[in-house]
Amino acid sequence: MKKGKLAEMLYKRVRIRPMARHTDPVGRHSVVDDDWIVIEASREVLAIENERTQHIARIGTDHVLEFRTGDGRIHGFLILKSLIYLSPRGVRFEPVLGA
Repeated sequence: MKKGKLAEMLYKRVRIRPMARHTDPVGRHSVVDDDWIVIEASREVLAIENERTQHIARIGTDHVLEFRTGDGRIHGFLILKSLIYLSPRGVRFEPVLGA
């Protein structure tokens, strides 16, 4: 994806693929398909905030594979080269092998 296009995504509502993984305070793991809002967008960094949990993931634009349009309720799908992990301690991400 062209980095210049990412800078135009500010305040867009997106879903991410692959879906984020969530660990709750008890230690249970789940896959979540939440809506995210782009709160920072530049050629170098994309920051997205999970609407439900308020977790913020700041990722380098090299983690973004592409953007696909949505269904009207959301602006689109942000296809990542990494998995985002949410927990009570914060956010981390790991690259997806082969992406």
